[in-house]
Amino acid sequence: MCAEIKVSVIVPVYNVETYLHECLDSIIAQSHNNMEIICINDSSTDNSLKILQEYAEKDKRLIILNQPHNMGPSAARNRGLEVAAGKYILFVDSDDYIEKNLIEKTLKCAEKQQADEVFFNCEWVSASNNPGWQPQNALTSEVLESDIKTGKDVFIEREKAQSVVGRGTTAWSCLYRSVYLNENNLRFYEGILHEDMLFYFKRCMCSKRVVVYNEKLYFYRKRDNTITTSFREERAKSLFIIISIIYAYWINNDSDEALNKAIGNYLKTLWFHYIRAIYTGEVSGNNIKSTPSVDYMYTLVNNINDAGKEILEKKDIEYLIKQKRFMIYGCGKVASEVMQCLNKYHLSPSNILVESREGNPEFFGGIKVNTLQEMGYIGDLPVVIAVSKRFGGGIQEKLSNLGYTGFICIRE
Repeated sequence: MCAEIKVSVIVPVYNVETYLHECLDSIIAQSHNNMEIICINDSSTDNSLKILQEYAEKDKRLIILNQPHNMGPSAARNRGLEVAAGKYILFVDSDDYIEKNLIEKTLKCAEKQQADEVFFNCEWVSASNNPGWQPQNALTSEVLESDIKTGKDVFIEREKAQSVVGRGTTAWSCLYRSVYLNENNLRFYEGILHEDMLFYFKRCMCSKRVVVYNEKLYFYRKRDNTITTSFREERAKSLFIIISIIYAYWINNDSDEALNKAIGNYLKTLWFHYIRAIYTGEVSGNNIKSTPSVDYMYTLVNNINDAGKEILEKKDIEYLIKQKRFMIYGCGKVASEVMQCLNKYHLSPSNILVESREGNPEFFGGIKVNTLQEMGYIGDLPVVIAVSKRFGGGIQEKLSNLGYTGFICIRE
């Protein structure tokens, strides 16, 4: 009779021939070896499948599943979960790698505490300046094994610390108990970007026993050309789906004050990314017009604590309504908040100004972005200086030198 498999390591693989060796080497070299390594080839067009086959010939723990066509990481992970036989689940992205004791340490913690999830920390690695995997140089950060918490407790704490996005929201940031995932039907929403953010929320709402293990055991490779940094036209659609699902949970479940505030903050974060996707030109400017989905988003954000704060003075709004035409200087976070505020009054700028093209989008809120040099002085139009206060004075001086006289500075 075969011994119970302790851990199923699920690795979605798509066109990562450059990094796949390092990823697989780090898994195979784990100090705990009672595991299966489920690699889902998502119809790679490079040498990724060949590499997998080479490793499978040498190590019988490695299982290869082939997707019929490129279906994305959510579908790949779900496929892995369908066949996983391990008592625990670990997700590893195929361009990342792990510390040699990750499974041993988290498994020991999970079994000792009978945990549904064991959170661990990560270290970011630059793709262009990768120091390489050196298992003999294990990280020695202090381990702070917390008391048992519920997922909701963890969610609230991380929102209070404003550290939830990018720290724990990823699927690979935990070791999971398989029974817990299956009993709660915890699977990934297929066909969207940022699926980890929804999976994280769903986990937190149903996990009963969570341990936070504060050691850097995972090496996350930050790359520019990945699924999370490309296909930008899909961002708003994906974020809208995620927000809608979370909002539906929120209004259909009773929550105490602390959890209500935490969910509200999380939705505000998602909302900001949604607005940014639109206003930075990642999505067609037509999408910012009144549509049922956009109207719903604005209704949603106005029902979140503090989300409706006025970034502009009432007198400034009245002034802009009277003037009818005005410009905005800036197209960053502050400008996005200004645009949200203006939208409630059905106001839209005639022009967007920036200092230079570098680092700025071509369109912002569906409006073409122009540099000061390109625009020059185009008449006595008011300018809303939508930048942080520490930069506002210098911008106003530059605009004054060009002949502009009417300025509105936002209040942060």
